[in-house]
Amino acid sequence: KCSQIDAIIARQQEVIEKLKAYKLSVITEAVTKGLNPNVPMKDSGVEWIGEIPEDWEISKLKFMGHFVNGYAFPSSSFTTDGVRVMKIANIQPMEISWIDESYVDISEYDKLPMYRVEQGDLVFALTRPIINGGIKVAIFDGKEKVLLNQRNAMFKGLSRVLPRWMYYVMQNQMYVQKFALYIDGTGQQPNISTNEISQIEIPIPPIEVQQQVIMKLNEVIASIEKLASLKERVIKQLSDYKKSLIYEVVTGKKEV
Repeated sequence: KCSQIDAIIARQQEVIEKLKAYKLSVITEAVTKGLNPNVPMKDSGVEWIGEIPEDWEISKLKFMGHFVNGYAFPSSSFTTDGVRVMKIANIQPMEISWIDESYVDISEYDKLPMYRVEQGDLVFALTRPIINGGIKVAIFDGKEKVLLNQRNAMFKGLSRVLPRWMYYVMQNQMYVQKFALYIDGTGQQPNISTNEISQIEIPIPPIEVQQQVIMKLNEVIASIEKLASLKERVIKQLSDYKKSLIYEVVTGKKEV
């Protein structure tokens, strides 16, 4: 019975992995080729990007906005309430996690305006910047007051590039590989600087194309993640059933 359950779980896990791969392929195609397969193409001049639509351009991040490095809060300043501080642990690949919570006195928010994380900012972890194959970068969509801690950085973009466009570009596995080349691994922990990140070139379509691609990707990815979530729920139910079955048999509550 356990082997039958394990086989079903394995098939569900295989489907989840295929859904993850499909999601990445959809993102890669959309952020390098757009949505119109018939549009005229040109060579981007960048190996990892390849051909792009002829009305797109290539630009380094340093020409698309500016980075702000986090503030070095002394450990003695952290409290249990006040203004939330975003630390390295809070920035995960493509999401903000508040499992690790830190705060400073509310007065710090007025004293340190340049370190405020604002809605729409891209935030990067600069120490151990890649885990599980993904860059530790996310969009801050919250409305609460947040200050950025050291060893993190936030990117303030210009009007001609949307934060969510960059967010999707950075999920491209070829971009992740390019990003990894700039990481300094000579110290105790791998690090990257905003100077290195700002040198990486990305494709920039017209703003209306960015909006169209973002809307389409939001829709498709939501469907993929909903299906993956259903599969994960099935796996949990099967795992729970397996444990329950074993317990009932070995305690004599269920006859073999």
